[in-house]
Amino acid sequence: MRRFYKCCSKMAALGMAMILAFPVTGYAAETEKEEQETQETVIQQEEKPDLQDDFYEAVNYDLFQQWEIPADKAAQNWFYIVQEQNDERLLQMVKEASEDEDAEVGSDSYNVGAFYLTGMDTEARDQGGYGEAGNAFLEKVDQAQSVEELVKACLTFYREYGIASLLGFTYGVDGEDSSQNVLYLVGGDTGLSKEIWFSDDAANQKQVELFQTYMQELLKINGLSEDEASSTVKEVADMMKALAENSLGLADLYDPQKTYNVYKASDVEELFGESVSSETLEEIFGILPDEKMIISDVGCMEKVASFLKDENLELLKKYVKVSLYRDLSPYVDTKSHEAQQTYVNSVNGLEEGEPYEQQICSSVQSNLGFQCGKLFSEKYFQEDTRSQIQSMIDQVAEVFENRLENMEWMSPETRAQAIEKLQTLDARIGCPDEWPQEDYELQLKRPEEGGLYVDNLMEIAHVQMEQVFQTKDEPVDKSEWLVYPQEVNAYYDTSTNSITILAGILQEPFYDPDAEPEENLGKIGAVIGHEITHAFDSAGAQYDAEGNIRNWWTDEDLEYFQELSQKVIDYYDGMEIAGLEVNGEQTVTENIADLGGLSCVLEIAEQNGYDLKTVMESWASLWAEELRPEALSNQIATDVHSPGKIRVNAVLSAMDQFYEVYGIEEGDGMYYPPEERPGIW
Repeated sequence: MRRFYKCCSKMAALGMAMILAFPVTGYAAETEKEEQETQETVIQQEEKPDLQDDFYEAVNYDLFQQWEIPADKAAQNWFYIVQEQNDERLLQMVKEASEDEDAEVGSDSYNVGAFYLTGMDTEARDQGGYGEAGNAFLEKVDQAQSVEELVKACLTFYREYGIASLLGFTYGVDGEDSSQNVLYLVGGDTGLSKEIWFSDDAANQKQVELFQTYMQELLKINGLSEDEASSTVKEVADMMKALAENSLGLADLYDPQKTYNVYKASDVEELFGESVSSETLEEIFGILPDEKMIISDVGCMEKVASFLKDENLELLKKYVKVSLYRDLSPYVDTKSHEAQQTYVNSVNGLEEGEPYEQQICSSVQSNLGFQCGKLFSEKYFQEDTRSQIQSMIDQVAEVFENRLENMEWMSPETRAQAIEKLQTLDARIGCPDEWPQEDYELQLKRPEEGGLYVDNLMEIAHVQMEQVFQTKDEPVDKSEWLVYPQEVNAYYDTSTNSITILAGILQEPFYDPDAEPEENLGKIGAVIGHEITHAFDSAGAQYDAEGNIRNWWTDEDLEYFQELSQKVIDYYDGMEIAGLEVNGEQTVTENIADLGGLSCVLEIAEQNGYDLKTVMESWASLWAEELRPEALSNQIATDVHSPGKIRVNAVLSAMDQFYEVYGIEEGDGMYYPPEERPGIW
């Protein structure tokens, strides 16, 4: 669902939070022959290569002989394996919550149980349509006699539930003053990303076809004939594609110079004409005409505006309804749910879908993530882990600070600002001390109380949107977390200048308190280094110690840093895996973080006399992954992270220690000339 709650708005203000890894998704190949040929290339090599020629494949060769991609997964990697373990634990906890007759109404346990039980109540779902709010909104869409009336219905629905199609207005962190909130204009549902709509890759183009088939199926479920559904999908898809064509690309979304575009709220009248007035904004949102407003994607909004004409009224109604059908398909009748799952399974090339109860549990986690996270952390996060991880963070930060102090190209003025930012950096480990759900009241209904799955979903959405608007004039709560603690991940948040190492990742193989220090350094240590380096990557470096967009560089230093960043882009750009090329510009922030992270832990290992081979091989094993060919095509097109093989081999080939330890020479597959190796931090 395209919601813009506080944390989502926060990420819009940042460009995006710098996440360690995204779940891998993929899309169906065009022919069985193509899939078979690509599968052999992507997944594994028949013979074990030499370490000097392909370090990643050599280190992980035995593991790849054992691994098989589960039938209901797009890939196999350690992130998937550990997340599946976490999900199994959470499924048991969710079931226990649903069976707890003594749970206090409105408590985390009660709400988790209620949401799960209504999700499992398929009979009620089949009878409930789109729920009270959804059905009422669809009726208003049908009744709209003008574009102005339609837009007003969409804005009112967004204000109540945070679900956008055409337009929405919300509040999030102000990029130039991270202590305050600011108004954001959001919307423009493109359906698929720009990178997928306009991809030349056969697997990604197949996804476009599957997406249109999915929309057509939803329309038929909602009463249209085959021909009506087909013609409607063509119209809606053409509009979505036009919006995508005018939207920012993925690389640009990480550049605050392109996403922090300042307007006044009254400018909507010039942008949207008679369709949106200042009076409407004040009436629905309480927005005043002279309020500062940020439009993150100006091109997309201008294209939306071009469609807001009365001659397009019927098209816009179709577009809005299809957007809602898609958003709510996992939560309404079972036919819509099945259509959504068929689409997901098909585009990921899955042999079978997840069990139904696991689908519902995943939905509970997605919508009540911190409630589930609290239950998970209380049972599975060991408090003594916090001090152990903090010690590793201190080690990496000390090395990074020493590098800043001795960076020959950096002027004293820039160096002072950089060190201040590093010393100010906040580290968050495991789970929050205070949970966001403690700030508001939420009371979901169980089936015996008349609870309906989609109604419970909308109640969650409504309560969270109320929280956004009730706190918009308060100072930003910088202790707020962006990602649920049970997830196997870590991230850097530019607006708070903080790194967060989630409880879900603080377990084997990422972290083992009983392992040798070299192993932990090459795994969770490199993860920590990766997140710290994000504070100084090509996007993070545009924010100061307080989390504000501000140029704290001298002109000469900034120019040199940009040259170093460009060298990273050039180094990665065009690297191939299974015939697909990495986009160096799209992946530059993550590649810089990988380079800086591993470089720091190698220096720690050298200082302590540790075995560098173990550190490097631990790093390589961490990113082991088997991918369906569809997954790789999608990752190359839509992910800011390089594939695992590139993350390992490209980073090590840039490290001088790697050449010394393994005797890498010219002619070896892992060799790059010294002048081509990027050294940025």
